[in-house]
Parts: sequence; C-alpha cells; structure tokens
Amino acid sequence: MIYTAITGGYDVYKTQPPGVAQAFLFTEQNIPYWNADPCRIAKYQKVLGYGQHFSNWSLWVDGSIVFDDCTDLRALADEYLRDADIAVMKHPHRDCVYQEAKACIDRGKDDPHVIAEQVQRYMNDGYPSNYLLSETGVLFRRHTPRVLRFCSLWWDEVTKGSRRDQISFPYVAWKLKMPYKQIEKRFFTVHPHGST
Repeated sequence: MIYTAITGGYDVYKTQPPGVAQAFLFTEQNIPYWNADPCRIAKYQKVLGYGQHFSNWSLWVDGSIVFDDCTDLRALADEYLRDADIAVMKHPHRDCVYQEAKACIDRGKDDPHVIAEQVQRYMNDGYPSNYLLSETGVLFRRHTPRVLRFCSLWWDEVTKGSRRDQISFPYVAWKLKMPYKQIEKRFFTVHPHGST
C-alpha cells in the first residue's frame, strides 16, 4: 500500500501505475491535525499518520513521485527492509545536514532563524557533518515499537524546528542509533511539485 498527502494545493495527485499498489490520498479533510501551515498538515500524516491505516509496513511517497510500471513494491520492501526497519531515498546532491540547512535557507524553504537554531542545536549535541543525508520523499517503514518511537521523536523535531523534515530525519536516526537503508532512484520518477 502507498499513501501520500496533498495539502494547500501544493501538488496535483498522480495515479500510480496499475498493479503497482493500492494508493491512499490524504488531504486537509481527512487528516486529524490542523496547522496554519498546510505543509505541516501533510508532514503530520507523513510522519505519524501511517499507523492508523496500515499493518505490517507502509510506503509514503510525496505527491510528486510515481513508481515505474514494473516496480514490485513487495520485493522492494523485502530488499530494503531486510536489515533495517526504515528505508529512504538517497539525497541526489548533498550528504550533509549542515549543507542541506544552508541550501534550504538560501532557497527560502523555511524560516532561516528556525533552521539556523535547529542545526546549531544539532552541532552542540555533537551531530557529525557528512552523515548520510537522505530525501524523505520515499519512505518505507516497518511498524515496530522502535520505529514508532523514532517517528514520535522525528515529529517532535518537525514541530519545534523546521518543517523541512529531511533536516531532522538523520539527526533523530543518529540520536537513537537507528540504522536505515537508502533507496536507489531508479525505481521511480520525481516530477516537479505542482505538475500534472
């Protein structure tokens, strides 16, 4: 099962190829969380909402992502969740949270003061540079107690820090010593946000 959330008209829903999986779409109307920022509403469903609808494992995809026709999601889950309970996309351009934070500030992706304070806190905590930066547009998870704890702490970081959840994802994984795998991009296509 694939699930996604589109809020605030940020994306246009893209149908996954027939036979890939049944997909669930969440919007402001069926997400049990409200925020003045539509992006944070979608993040809530992404980070915490999976357990309400799925049993063994789930796959989040951003509204801009479509899997290839021949992708076998069960086989993909078996491969990437064999030795870890979480798998995400490898970041195509950077491998460091601190570089990512600077890029987000430079591109106006969120409040620069919030981002700066967040990564300064990570630096003070000893979080290393060049530590497996990922994109969280594709997110496989087994629904284990350890993953539930991870997601709870991840949501706490998104709530008190930047809405750019890929800044906080590797920090929380490092903090909890949670191993995760990185998925190759060859299985799917990432479309520009808002495209049809």
